[in-house]
This record gives sequence, structure tokens and C-alpha cells, in this order.
Amino acid sequence: MTQQLAPDIHHYDQRLTAALSNLENDKKVLDTNRKKIKQFLEYIRAEGLSTPRQVRYIYVLRKLSSLLGKEFRRTTKTDMIRVISIKMSIKSDSSKVSV
Repeated sequence: MTQQLAPDIHHYDQRLTAALSNLENDKKVLDTNRKKIKQFLEYIRAEGLSTPRQVRYIYVLRKLSSLLGKEFRRTTKTDMIRVISIKMSIKSDSSKVSV
């Protein structure tokens, strides 16, 4: 008896295609970072990571590249702290409710 796969109700194949297209067309992502993201994607595919996880990693790395504004390999600890503090500030501001 063969087991059937559940239907992809979340359309992750389409989301992956869109994420790759967005990566290609994002002017804020440096070419060197774009290349590194694609290399990483090849690696995680070879490791068998799921399509939803691939979509998430593309989104996060694309956003990180935009916020850093520099090559990943030239990123310092200070740069990462700055980006995280910006992200946390945005998150905390959006969770506040004005009365």
C-alpha cells in the first residue's frame, strides 16, 4: 500500500518560485550576497530541507542582506547587533496598542 502525500494547500512550490524571483529582482541585495544565498539554498536542498523551510530562509537572508547593506563576509558582530536591535525595535513598536 503506497502512502499518498497531502495536498499542498499552502502552495509552497509557488511561494518558492516567488521567493526566488523576489531575490533575483531585489535591488537592495548585493550580487555577492545573492550568490551566497543561492549557494546556501543548493546546500539545504541537498540536505533535504523542506520547501517551506527553504522559502523561509530565502526571505530571512534577503531581508538580512537589505538591512546590512554590505557583503555577508564583511559583516561584523556590531553590524549584526545593529540589525537585530532595529528589528526588535520595529517588533516592539508594532505590538504597542495606543488607547
